[in-house]
Amino acid sequence: MTGVANEGKALDVDIDGARYRRIPIRTRVVMPGDDLDDVIREYALEHTVAGDTLFVTEKIVAITQGRSYAVADITPRRLARFLSRYVTRTPYGIGLGMPETMEMALRECGTPRILFAAAVSAVTKAFGRSGTSTGSPVTVRERSTDRPVARSRPTTALSCLAPSVHAR
Repeated sequence: MTGVANEGKALDVDIDGARYRRIPIRTRVVMPGDDLDDVIREYALEHTVAGDTLFVTEKIVAITQGRSYAVADITPRRLARFLSRYVTRTPYGIGLGMPETMEMALRECGTPRILFAAAVSAVTKAFGRSGTSTGSPVTVRERSTDRPVARSRPTTALSCLAPSVHAR
């Protein structure tokens, strides 16, 4: 095993009566242009056996697909700044509550879809329901350390879910 569980998480999990072990696998910093298959071969193969399920974070996939942008390279339009003010912020990440990430959602999903989701959210909020989400299709990253970063600490890029009966 190459990592430890995140705060509040356990390495062993029970799913439908079976026990599984989560094996976080720390990698190097993955950059745009890196081949995802090469990264998986380099870091995950030695930790997996037949029958294991390998999970790759959305962030690493977005980076290798060229869908990761520096905050400084994104100029949010007025609509993105307006809509981001009404997004509920959570401790789980920046989501669409940041004008730059809202701008990227507008570009990726299209303004009509985002406006439709915002309208649905406004209507359901009137009935006491919240949580309508369009999802964030891109990852925002920083190039230098003198600006606020989109994430506060290094993350594990790969994780393996293995039946805990395997000898590790």
